[in-house]
Amino acid sequence: MPSSSEFRRRAREALRGKWPLAAVVAFLATLLGATVSTSGGSISLPDFSDSSSEESGLSPEIEQFIDQWIGVIAVILIIVLLGAAIIGLVQFILGGAVSLGYAKFNLNIVDGKEVSVSTLFSQFDRFGEGFCMKLLMNIFITLWSLLFIIPGIVKTYSYAMMPFILAENPHLSANEAITKSRQLMDGHKSELFYLDLTFIGWVLLSVFVPIVGAPLVSCYINTSRAAFYREISRFDSTLYRNPVEVPGT
Repeated sequence: MPSSSEFRRRAREALRGKWPLAAVVAFLATLLGATVSTSGGSISLPDFSDSSSEESGLSPEIEQFIDQWIGVIAVILIIVLLGAAIIGLVQFILGGAVSLGYAKFNLNIVDGKEVSVSTLFSQFDRFGEGFCMKLLMNIFITLWSLLFIIPGIVKTYSYAMMPFILAENPHLSANEAITKSRQLMDGHKSELFYLDLTFIGWVLLSVFVPIVGAPLVSCYINTSRAAFYREISRFDSTLYRNPVEVPGT
């Protein structure tokens, strides 16, 4: 099995001359839910309901002004939360089909094929399969995570190849693809985990220039994963493969 540095080298070789396009597609894919990013937090507003002008030391006019702005902020927060909920729903519905298109895009890069932004949307005719894929992955990973965080992480890597498998194997159902991914990743989960770890420095650097850095790092990681998939699937006769040499081999 090639080393992580070899997969990164293959990715860089495949991305030569295509970095800007790959970064734009990575940004669009993330925006449309092909990759999942979660964040949490809470915002607490001060409670002025039991405070009087004597207790706060503020004049009634100032307190009225503050109360008005608290109302405005509350409305803005509600709008933001509703907007986030709508975006999340759209990402969940469209994310599966976009994930298939993004997997196809990265496989085409690794295979040395011509790519374009339209490749990202090339799998929308398989909307149902993509939706089932995303739904099954979320359900299974969530259920395993309920046992403990470690089983959830293990299953995340077990199902990591599912988008690549389903993208180029239309004869498989989502359930069959998730089984095939589990079989392919048997004995390779730690290798993919280590490959992901090698990108930590790049991820940290992208924090300083997130608008440009995050898409570039994302396309680098996903192209490396496509190269990883090509390597572990090349001996599986049940999967479709492109009969082309991996760049740099």
